[in-house]
Amino acid sequence: MKKGIFKKIGIGLLVLLLLAIGTILFSYFFWRNNFYANDSILCTEDIANQEFFIDDKIKQFVLSNNKSEFVELTDDEILYLLSQNVQTAGGLEVQNICIAADKSTWKIYFNTRLDILNIPWIRLDVVKENIETPELFVANMYIGDFVLPKDIVKNIINEINRGISDAIILANENAFLGRTIKNIELLGDRTIIKGSI
Repeated sequence: MKKGIFKKIGIGLLVLLLLAIGTILFSYFFWRNNFYANDSILCTEDIANQEFFIDDKIKQFVLSNNKSEFVELTDDEILYLLSQNVQTAGGLEVQNICIAADKSTWKIYFNTRLDILNIPWIRLDVVKENIETPELFVANMYIGDFVLPKDIVKNIINEINRGISDAIILANENAFLGRTIKNIELLGDRTIIKGSI
């Protein structure tokens, strides 16, 4: 009698688990189809044939005689910089990077592949608080539009945030740009980096 009850409970839990997995998969594929149709998202394939002169902008920023100076980068340029500087390990290959920028938030999407396995789209929300500081941080991590629980991805987010913070500190302490970065503003269609001598 008890075996029958445990068997029914086990089957019920298995059915619930399969339904949950099916719902998540359906939700992801539905999201992915809408994502590809979204015109407000900029992807590396959209900028593949463009020519960028970011070095000239940085040179002008660095060599300016003004005490305070700024450099303005468009979303296309930010996406180009991301595509040139993303590092992967262990056979992981980035297929595509996309960005959707709002005021004070970048939604950055990564489509990766591990050998023959296509990994679902991963999204990072890079946030800038509304105060004058160069600090950026990743607030959330998603698969598709499904937010991953912070307890599960806490270490990954902490490592990414530490990397962002270390890069800004390194640039400021070693005066790589000849200036101290004082503020980074994320605007809807561009990013402004302010620095001073």
